Amino acid sequence: MPPPTLRGTIVPVVTPFAPDESLDLPALDRLVEHALACGAQGLMPTALTGEGPLLDTAETLAVWDRVFETTAGRVPIVPAIIATTTDYGQMEFTSSVQWRNIFATQFHPEKSQSIGLRILANFGRLVQGEG
Repeated sequence: MPPPTLRGTIVPVVTPFAPDESLDLPALDRLVEHALACGAQGLMPTALTGEGPLLDTAETLAVWDRVFETTAGRVPIVPAIIATTTDYGQMEFTSSVQWRNIFATQFHPEKSQSIGLRILANFGRLVQGEG
């Protein structure tokens, strides 16, 4: 079966936790349903929302399974495979994810100054077919 075509807004889904730091799967269901009700055309669990590198394998798989179960095939799901993390002082966060031929990264042009702004401008030209 070929992979689904990805178009539109693919929303990174935050992983909710209960006060005892366990996964809050009912809250995850509500977040997924809210994203879909707001028009999400795909979901990316355990992505760039920060908690990805902090989840163990069992937690990651539990989140993916629940998102697949809750969406029941209504939209494509892109489980985020963390490609890189960045150590920012005392905090490590996900800086890029990869799945099949999709590679996503986050950067903050306001922090990387002129180089970041140039990367953003180049990306804009590429998307518009100018470069």
